[in-house]
Amino acid sequence: MDRYSVRRAANGWELVRDGEERACRFSGSKVEILRIVGRFLEGQTASVAIYNADGSYAGERVYPMVAERHKNASAQKARGS
Repeated sequence: MDRYSVRRAANGWELVRDGEERACRFSGSKVEILRIVGRFLEGQTASVAIYNADGSYAGERVYPMVAERHKNASAQKARGS
């Protein structure tokens, strides 16, 4: 499984593959970089560590997120939504 990090850069946010120095994707906002990550990793198996602007760890997303979508859909069915 490939591993990546989303972190604050000098002029925005970047996605960097672990072990590499250059960003493979860049955006001006954290919201947008997370959208880009989803498209970039579509069909791949990867783990993404996400950091806050201050450098503190915010969490992790594992792709593909099919299991997460399935879990949310099941929860909605159970509630009758």
